[in-house]
Amino acid sequence: MSDNENIKKRRVGDGSVEEDSASSELTAIKSLLQEVLNQNRIQTTTIQTMQRDMTRLSNKCDSMEASIQNNHTTNSTMTTRLGNSCDRIERKLDQHDTLLQDQNRAQAATNNVIRTHSRVHSNNHNVLRSAIGGLDVKLNNMETKQKYQEILLQNQKWEYSAPSPSQEEWESFADNDTNVDIDDAKEFLQEIKKVTEDMRWSQTNGCISLSPMSNFLYNRMFYPHWEEFANALEQYQYHIKCTDYITTDNNKPSLRLNGMELPDVVIDLLSRVLKSTHFHAFSIGDISNFNDHIINFALEYLKTNVDMQEFGINNNIMPMKDIERLSEIVKNHPSIKRLELPSVDIPHTQLITG
Repeated sequence: MSDNENIKKRRVGDGSVEEDSASSELTAIKSLLQEVLNQNRIQTTTIQTMQRDMTRLSNKCDSMEASIQNNHTTNSTMTTRLGNSCDRIERKLDQHDTLLQDQNRAQAATNNVIRTHSRVHSNNHNVLRSAIGGLDVKLNNMETKQKYQEILLQNQKWEYSAPSPSQEEWESFADNDTNVDIDDAKEFLQEIKKVTEDMRWSQTNGCISLSPMSNFLYNRMFYPHWEEFANALEQYQYHIKCTDYITTDNNKPSLRLNGMELPDVVIDLLSRVLKSTHFHAFSIGDISNFNDHIINFALEYLKTNVDMQEFGINNNIMPMKDIERLSEIVKNHPSIKRLELPSVDIPHTQLITG
């Protein structure tokens, strides 16, 4: 039976036809079923889509897992390789450390050899330098002795050339100095001549002394004699250098000037020649014209003569400023052992400290 047949119709007052309630419910159910069916199809499509997505995700996870596994395998291989490389590097470093230690030991041994060689070379150099110094000293001594022999040969023909004063000059001298004894003055010139000849011909024991019998005034007629004396003093340096002296108080090269007038021209003569002639003892005293020029001469000779052992200024008064200069010179002098000052005879250490 068709639906139209199963539907019962009735006509209402307004002329419309109203279906009965069973037919209406059936239509609603059919519509609901159709909607459910549509929803089911949609869900089925969604589920299928999700299944496909899950399949793709599963495949992707498998691929990722395989990739992770590969990465793990690769990392494990790399780790192993790195470990092996580190072991090789560590062994290389150990070998390098051992080699470096060997090199350090070898370098230390080389340094010891070098230091030993350097010390030996330095010792050899010092020995050689000492030998050269000794040769220089010997050569200088030989040259000095040769010069001394030449001077002795020359002096065999040397003659004292200072003229003796005439009678008129002696009388004039006596007129100028009424207290002078002409015989004493003549004796003094003879003394200068004798000492000069002894120095020229090396007939002294090293002690050069001028000490006239009386203290008289200087006269210009004495100057040629002082020149002869000064020139002999300058040559006398070779006698001092070439003669071995027993260094006793009475037997050492010494120069002593006492009891006379020493003008500036004579002091200048002595200053010039004594720069090279170094006596071991020097004294000056009882000088009638004792002044700053004479003091400066004596102190400068002490300062520049490194061989001087005894120094004296007697019977003349030195100002305090010159005493202080003398003290300073003595402090720095390498050889001085004894000082003789006016009315005082003291070791040099007492002058320094006291």
